[in-house]
Amino acid sequence: MAKTHRTTSASSDALCRAKLFGEPPIIEGEKAKDYRKLLERVFDAVQPADFIEEIWARDLADVTWSMFRLRRILAALLDDQSPIPISPSPRC
Repeated sequence: MAKTHRTTSASSDALCRAKLFGEPPIIEGEKAKDYRKLLERVFDAVQPADFIEEIWARDLADVTWSMFRLRRILAALLDDQSPIPISPSPRC
């Protein structure tokens, strides 16, 4: 059976306050719903105890989101832009 993720009331309150931090860092082609899921999971894991920890949790979610984006961009660049096939170096 698949494990269901549930938000605790404390993290739910923190997520509501997270709206103070502004819009999510979403660009064209990304889904705000996916970012919200990530943010929720981070807040559930971190369980911020105060406003400073809420800021850190939001920062962690934003950096993680950016890291995932950069990995997708790098993979796309390597797949689409590599004119030279990668081969083993010649042996002497």
